[in-house]
Amino acid sequence: MKKIIVKFLYLIQGIFYKNDAICPYCSRVDFEVVFKKKKVINICRCKKCGLYWTNPIFNFPKFYNWLYKAEGITTKIIKRNQLDAVKKDLFKRSDKYFVPVLEWIKKNVKGNRLLEFGSSWGYFLYQANQLGFESIGVEISGPRREFGRKYLEVNIISDINELISKGNKFDIIFTAHTLEHIGKEINGIFKKFYELLNKGGIVLIEVPCLDIKKNDFSLIGAVHPLGFTRDFFLKNMLLENFKVLIINSYQEPESKNYENGALIIICEKL
Repeated sequence: MKKIIVKFLYLIQGIFYKNDAICPYCSRVDFEVVFKKKKVINICRCKKCGLYWTNPIFNFPKFYNWLYKAEGITTKIIKRNQLDAVKKDLFKRSDKYFVPVLEWIKKNVKGNRLLEFGSSWGYFLYQANQLGFESIGVEISGPRREFGRKYLEVNIISDINELISKGNKFDIIFTAHTLEHIGKEINGIFKKFYELLNKGGIVLIEVPCLDIKKNDFSLIGAVHPLGFTRDFFLKNMLLENFKVLIINSYQEPESKNYENGALIIICEKL
């Protein structure tokens, strides 16, 4: 029911409040409308930075708490009676298995201070801690944040700016399927990553990839207001003082069996 309400409210905003005609990343107004979704929502592409975004970007009080409760929109929090079983083998028999990714990080990145941006209920952080990382996560969903703290004993906070204000530094920032959700907060996010990383630190990003089917905009909407391509990262990360080391896959592709349509970018702070 909540999923239907979200879609209805978004369509209403699309009809009456279409006022996001500015690139949320670079604030330019030079863009093109490349697609109309439901004949109401404009899918725009910035001619300067190459970002895709929706006009409007869905805005509703406590939207993400609604989102996380809506069936079929996002991953559910695991049931308590299943948690102990998956913890025993570090989630190996689940779709939340990140040990190979973390082993790749240990092999290729100096230092063990890790920040995850978009931690959900803490499964990645839990595995990171078990492998010896000193980790902290950022997650805006209160129920998920509290679940991770209570049942996985991981450190998750609500606001990345808290880390910046306290002068925290990390060797690796990991963010998977989060940036496409954050809407206007994409403006300045890479500057925040830069400030939080030690020199030579690595940011590892995974997002849905619009390069796979260039005319398929089904991934963009209320839940995913932003869309990314290879060109976006190749064009902009250097401007953000990052060097793109790897794009599309890890140097050791067997480290994780990514589903089709995922774009993986690994950058080093210059």
